[in-house]
Amino acid sequence: MKATFVKPEYAWFNGTSQVYNVGETIQPDERGIYPMAKANGAPFDGKSSIVPIKQHFTIMPLHESGKLVPPASLLVHPSRLASGLMLRAEQYNKL
Repeated sequence: MKATFVKPEYAWFNGTSQVYNVGETIQPDERGIYPMAKANGAPFDGKSSIVPIKQHFTIMPLHESGKLVPPASLLVHPSRLASGLMLRAEQYNKL
């Protein structure tokens, strides 16, 4: 769904960000949302300023532990479905 006239949230930003990497555990924030990316910054750090940020939300599957987001490579071409599922099952059993 495409939205227009989205009201931005404002955050301290120092020019760097934190991004979720596949394989890391992920914890929900105080709102219960699992952040995939976050602007770094803080007041009075000498580098940050307040900037408008559009938040993007989606529904994503989580690993049964509730912490690990499965990699997008779980989605395989139908002609390779069986071999792809076998490979992923082997990889997840090693976690």
